[in-house]
Amino acid sequence: MATDPMEALRRARGEFTRGLPDRLTKIRDALTALQQGFDGKHAEQFHVASHALTGMAATFEAHEMAECAHSLSVLGRRWRKGGAATPVEMEDARRLVGRLDAAVTAFVTGEMADSPDE
Repeated sequence: MATDPMEALRRARGEFTRGLPDRLTKIRDALTALQQGFDGKHAEQFHVASHALTGMAATFEAHEMAECAHSLSVLGRRWRKGGAATPVEMEDARRLVGRLDAAVTAFVTGEMADSPDE
């Protein structure tokens, strides 16, 4: 039996929405670890988690979320390649994570308001 494309998209959007808190936690945890001392492993985790969220957010037209995640991804890539993060970059990352948190909250709230009771 063929799956209805709109139903498949609705389910994928729901899975994305439910997974957002964990994605945000991964980004926050990597940033916290980097603030305690630079480590290439944490820089890579930060970059990969931010980069993945960028694409997924764009797919679901969560533009503010995608923009913040992209900016974080750029920082993470720079840190991975450069092997260090400046204090200014760390402050930028903290600010961007705050914006990302607000964008995730707004998206999840909107999805909850738009979804039918299950």
